[in-house]
Amino acid sequence: MVLKKQFSYLLESYSYLLFSTNKLLGGILLVLSFVNPSAGIHALVAFFAASAFSKVCNTNNALDTHTRYLYNSLMTGLAIGFVYAVSPLSLLMSVVVGILTFLFSSSLHALFSYYLGLPILNLPFAIIATLVYLAAMQYSSLSHIHNSFEMSILNIDALPVAIQGLLRSIGVLLFLPYDWIGLIILSIVLVLSRINFFLIVMGYFAGTFFHSLLTGIPHSSVSNPFSFNYILIALSLGGYFLIPSKRTYGIALIGVCVSSILLDGMTVFWSTFGIPAFTLPFAITVLLFIHALYIAKYPFVTRQFRNSPEQNLEEWCTNAERFGVTLPSPRLPFSGEWTVYQGFDDDWTHQGLWRYAVDFVIEDPVNGTTFRHSGKRLEDFYCYNKPVLAPVSGTVVALVSTIPDNPIGSVNKEENWGNYIILYSDFGYYVELSHFANGSLAVNIGDRVVVGQVIGRCGNSGHSAQPHIHMQVQYWAYAGAPAVQFSFSQAESNGAVIRGETHPRKGDRFSSLVVSKKMGAMFQFLLDDTIRFRYHKNGVDAGLLELKVRMDVDGSYCLEDVVRKSKLYFIQRESEFLFTSYIGTENSPLRFLFTAVPSIPMTEQPVTWKDSLPASVVQSRLPLFAYLLKSFYHPLYSGKGSYKSENGVVRGSVVLNHLFSTDHFESELTLDSHARFSRVKMKMKGEIHVLEAL
Repeated sequence: MVLKKQFSYLLESYSYLLFSTNKLLGGILLVLSFVNPSAGIHALVAFFAASAFSKVCNTNNALDTHTRYLYNSLMTGLAIGFVYAVSPLSLLMSVVVGILTFLFSSSLHALFSYYLGLPILNLPFAIIATLVYLAAMQYSSLSHIHNSFEMSILNIDALPVAIQGLLRSIGVLLFLPYDWIGLIILSIVLVLSRINFFLIVMGYFAGTFFHSLLTGIPHSSVSNPFSFNYILIALSLGGYFLIPSKRTYGIALIGVCVSSILLDGMTVFWSTFGIPAFTLPFAITVLLFIHALYIAKYPFVTRQFRNSPEQNLEEWCTNAERFGVTLPSPRLPFSGEWTVYQGFDDDWTHQGLWRYAVDFVIEDPVNGTTFRHSGKRLEDFYCYNKPVLAPVSGTVVALVSTIPDNPIGSVNKEENWGNYIILYSDFGYYVELSHFANGSLAVNIGDRVVVGQVIGRCGNSGHSAQPHIHMQVQYWAYAGAPAVQFSFSQAESNGAVIRGETHPRKGDRFSSLVVSKKMGAMFQFLLDDTIRFRYHKNGVDAGLLELKVRMDVDGSYCLEDVVRKSKLYFIQRESEFLFTSYIGTENSPLRFLFTAVPSIPMTEQPVTWKDSLPASVVQSRLPLFAYLLKSFYHPLYSGKGSYKSENGVVRGSVVLNHLFSTDHFESELTLDSHARFSRVKMKMKGEIHVLEAL
């Protein structure tokens, strides 16, 4: 069992050479490394020496140890085997250098992660390999491999020089600068990830083209084996640390050009010692770029690394569509149904620094007026003196309560915000509510409030022509600070549940979602619970689907189809139950549960809502270059669902956008207090899939 785990870590370390965790790729790279037996053997010795030492240090059970630390030890072993023949002394040297690299990786990771929040990449390898090559100038007892194991049979002389340069640069990643090695690796990359294939080709040719412009010698640019730095930069910035998109591809191109200058400068410097620059240009360039992007809170940063840039892209797009970017999400500051009098980017005062603000009033549902009788008195307005509720739990940090209400027909331009209150949310932002009635505030500065608590009454103070509630979210604790974009949680707009971003417009009707404790209790899953379904496909019994409720090491819950090795992750919030992601095979019926109902509002009242689904879940097989196209235009190949819940039945309609066409899918799910999902029915491309709870 231990040996199997170590071999798994070995494959992951090899695959990480190309910023992947695919063990098939790792296995192929492992086999290819033995084209030079000396490099392959020394790499294994350095890796297992570092792995054994990590066990002594009690870090052997940490998965990130093997991707961050042992990967660098593996590379130093390759570097030793590239120069020296196998001998007891060289193997001993690999053991020592492998452990040294592990120690340096561990310390460097502690510094980088704590002070900068950055990965160490293969910086430990570049530094240790440089020191080893410098030190080895004094080691006369080691036997060199003549001509660095040159094997001309592995080259393809008929290829254009530029293509040869690309393939040999790829081969250099394994210290095997040969055409056939590069061709095999590039072919495997094409099968596993079209985005990575595109990035490799783009990075290499962009870097060599820019370099040829500077030197005026195209041939020397494309034949430089250290152009693999361009490839690594394109892979890391274009699809690993950043979400694949037009903008990140542009960033990757800029990074490649920057590294070209670094590479030339370092090559001149290191050539005086007769050693290569290794991956220093790549490591320095990528660390500088991602540090700047992290500080700038760049929205396309990869938060959780999956197995490929395609999976990173799909998960990011789905989450962005479902939940929006990370926006403040307060509740509504009232009960009942209110109407937007002025929304985001509206015609009057909600512009410029205050474009992200909302004014709410109460309208007559029949004639749309905001007042009864003549509308000449404050008391004629439906919202006047109505309770205003705390939209967040937090602390009162500022308020004004003594400004008189304006008579109808006049405004107070000197005291623009009128009576107001500013709450500091537990989630780290401020909410300002303005135009309260004179003397109506029921809290004081420093008081603790909870969401839904009555804090005052709606009035007409300040720059207000009629009674209303003004609400905005801000990052400063003073009245009238610039407003920032926000959304609403646990709310409906125009009869539909709000999910993700919202853009309130004049005339939109808002009301709070009535949360059902009964619904909340229905979706309380217990660890190790077993849920069984009978699966039917086109009316024919297709077997049993047995699910286990599991919890991963990060605390996330999932329904696991153990037989088909598939997991459907879920979370329960106060106002909704939702599936977050599916990881597994296309033949597991578990994915139909995700497609039928990606989210369920925790309410028993009839509601409608919209949601988005990953294209790979809605349709198991997409065109070969689907995700590469999606990286240039994110709305492509995304599933958009419309759902309606009534009397315990959820009906859905999903549209999947292709390049030139759309696919439509229909779903129906029956809820039950005992079985939760008592029946799930999906109509997909002429097929009917049914899950019936047992």
